[in-house]
Amino acid sequence: IATIYHDWGDLDQALEYAQSSLKAKEQLGMTEALPFALQQLAVVQAALGEFTVAEDNFRRSIDLSRQLGGEIFFEARSKALLGRFLGSRGRLEEARTLVEESLEIARNQSEFIYAICLQASAPVFMWQGEVEKGAVMLEQALAVLEQIGAKYSVCVTCAFLALAKRQSGDAVAAENYAVRCLELAAPESCVQLFISNAEMML
Repeated sequence: IATIYHDWGDLDQALEYAQSSLKAKEQLGMTEALPFALQQLAVVQAALGEFTVAEDNFRRSIDLSRQLGGEIFFEARSKALLGRFLGSRGRLEEARTLVEESLEIARNQSEFIYAICLQASAPVFMWQGEVEKGAVMLEQALAVLEQIGAKYSVCVTCAFLALAKRQSGDAVAAENYAVRCLELAAPESCVQLFISNAEMML
């Protein structure tokens, strides 16, 4: 539920649900569910500008996933998301290390896991000037996500591709990806993507 409210841009409600979810899982001893709960909370906190606690919870998610052993997806995705978060804060060297670790973990997992990590990691490469590489990563992710039918993930990927194509000078492709992103976001009222990443649509 927290993710839905986050995507709608209702961050206060999202935070309340994310905190309640984490607390309930801790009280019930649902240790295996904690990496996702921490990751979800960190995403909301980052959107709210609570950067220190967001980073702490991303790292807690990564550490706990590693300790549990079987939570490879959450370790890989949290590393990619933390990398993207740090990259957006200008900490690009740390970000690059994290996303490369994420991709190394995800590469031997399912196509879906790898695609999700490609999508989350690509902006870091773009921020470091490797726009074409980022675009290729996003296009690779998009092919898998479309096949699976993961609409919101397709929407996010198209948004980043709109930015990548604009930065590489392909205005037509940039517009096509932007329009597609908006068409996918509008029916579900997913506004937070554009609030947090306004540069993708400019």
